Amino acid sequence: MLNGIFRRNLLAISNKLGVRLLKCRIKPPQPKLSEIRWKFDDKMDYGIYSASSGYIKDASFEAGRVSIRRKANVRDVWVAEATVPITKKAIGSRMGKGKGKLQHYVRIVKPGEKLFEFNCDNEYLARAAFRAATFKLPVRTKLRIRPKPDDVD
Repeated sequence: MLNGIFRRNLLAISNKLGVRLLKCRIKPPQPKLSEIRWKFDDKMDYGIYSASSGYIKDASFEAGRVSIRRKANVRDVWVAEATVPITKKAIGSRMGKGKGKLQHYVRIVKPGEKLFEFNCDNEYLARAAFRAATFKLPVRTKLRIRPKPDDVD
């Protein structure tokens, strides 16, 4: 009974009477940066990519866009769209009577997906903008700098 799929969702707790097994929900481990399949798309100089999975609200994308625009002092910022609608019923409403009202939109993000892209003249300002935008997001992120083309004469 405690083999296979059930064993990884149990937590062993020992007390003076013996060992008890408690059910618990264990989150799957996040992949290491070297294990992620990055989907690099270098259309602009700097890109912010997700390094973990999660749901990101449209308000978080907007807050990140504003912080990038303020820190890096740039106007052209590409932002990923939140397209999945999330609904919620009102507090105190009884069961039934249909689906709840639309509350917000989210984007389901997987590791390696592009979240933001922007151009900036100064790398120091671009890193400051990355740091400011990362604080607004609920996932781990990575900054991608577009490689410079080699000058072949």
